[in-house]
Amino acid sequence: MPASPIRSARAFLRGLTGTVQERNRTGTRAGFLLDETSTKRLRAHPNNTRYSVPEGVQYFRLPGNGIPVECLELIDD
Repeated sequence: MPASPIRSARAFLRGLTGTVQERNRTGTRAGFLLDETSTKRLRAHPNNTRYSVPEGVQYFRLPGNGIPVECLELIDD
C-alpha cells in the first residue's frame, strides 16, 4: 500500500514517501519503508540526527514502533 507524504512534527520526515508495511495490533501505527528517493533525502538531511541511514542502502525502514497512522496520507498508485 503506497503512502505519501509523511506528515510529522519532525520537519525532516515531512514529504518522504514509501510503503506501509504492516500495522500494529490496534491499527494506530504502521511500519514504513522509505523508497529510494526518500532514503537518499533522509540520509543527506542536515537536521536528521535520529536515523542513521548507511551509505549504499536503497530502501530504509524507519525503525521503532512505526509511524502514527494519522501522519500518513495514503495515495493510489
